[in-house]
Amino acid sequence: MAAGGVAEAFEAASASAYKAVLRPIEGTILTVTKKASVGARRAADRGGRLVDVLREARTAGREALADTPNQLAVLKEAG
Repeated sequence: MAAGGVAEAFEAASASAYKAVLRPIEGTILTVTKKASVGARRAADRGGRLVDVLREARTAGREALADTPNQLAVLKEAG
């Protein structure tokens, strides 16, 4: 699968996850998947190779995961 196809798959997975939840809340795994898909798309749009798309998705996902406590009060309180 080409790099652009993987980025599309990330986007489709994120969209499906949001649709599957009755009341999506930012600061959850939904946010992580969305940010990962944005990272994948960014790399693909720059003409990145498959490995670049995957690395950018991983980096964006990790950053989003680290930021979840700032988006969801219950996580911030729990530390």
